[in-house]
Amino acid sequence: MLQDPSGPTTIAWYPAFGHPGFRATNSLFAAHVDYVNYGRAPFWYLTNAVIGDHLIVTMDNGLAYIYSVQSVDVISLSSLDMQAIVFPALEVYRERITLISCGGTFVPYPGGGGEYQSRVVLVAERIIS
Repeated sequence: MLQDPSGPTTIAWYPAFGHPGFRATNSLFAAHVDYVNYGRAPFWYLTNAVIGDHLIVTMDNGLAYIYSVQSVDVISLSSLDMQAIVFPALEVYRERITLISCGGTFVPYPGGGGEYQSRVVLVAERIIS
């Protein structure tokens, strides 16, 4: 299982799974949709993305990569296949990013906090010109 992002404004990148700009890789990012006592977080609008929308990933060195959204799915925890999400079969000329967050129904815990019953998974492929 992937470790949660460290706070309400953090977008976690898991470089062990892929690196933006490298073909035949899937770069994996995770962030919260909202956060207790904070409100809307970086991936709040993830489910508003539509196929064909563009995402730009800017690296620390200033390089920017443009991706086109291929799918946005809300998947129940019981149906979630992280192996397929993290390690998709990619042809050597393709590059992908996957954004993951909580979503679906929120079930509050007695006394505070709670848990989302699904995950939002957005897949985008790099536009290579």
